[in-house]
Amino acid sequence: MDGARNGDDDRPAGGPGAPDTTRRSARADALLRAAILAGFLAAAWLAEGSPGRATLFGVEGPECPSRLVFPERGCPGCGLTRASAMALDGEVAASLALHPGGLVLVVCAAAALALHVHTLTSGRKSAWTLRLLRSGRVLLLVAILAGWIAT
Repeated sequence: MDGARNGDDDRPAGGPGAPDTTRRSARADALLRAAILAGFLAAAWLAEGSPGRATLFGVEGPECPSRLVFPERGCPGCGLTRASAMALDGEVAASLALHPGGLVLVVCAAAALALHVHTLTSGRKSAWTLRLLRSGRVLLLVAILAGWIAT
C-alpha cells in the first residue's frame, strides 16, 4: 500500500505523489469541517447561557426531550449548550459547575478548527493532525460521560 490514502478522518490523504483529486478532497473536507466548527463556536459565543436556559438572539432553546423520560438525570449532553455558551462568555466556574464537558467541548472545537485550517493551508491531512483529532474526540467523550455521571 502506498503512502497516499484517503477517506475519512482516520486516514492520511494527499501525501507526496498523491493525485490532485486527493488533495482537493482533503481541502474540501477540511473546509466543510472548519465551517461547521466555526459556526458552532460563533453560535455558542452569541448565545446567552445561564444554568436554567440558553437563548440565541432572544429565542429560548428547547427543553431536552430526555428530561421527559429521565427528569432527574437527562441525557449525557444535557447542559452542554448552556455550559459552552457560559465558557465562551468567560464564566468558566459556572460552566464547569453546570457541565464539565462544556469547556472541553469549546477547547476541542477550537483546536479542531485550527487543525482543519492547517489542513486547508497545507492541502493534506498529516498523521499528527489525525492523532490529535482522534485524541480530542476521546477526551470530549470522556468529559461528557464524566460530567453526566458526576451529576
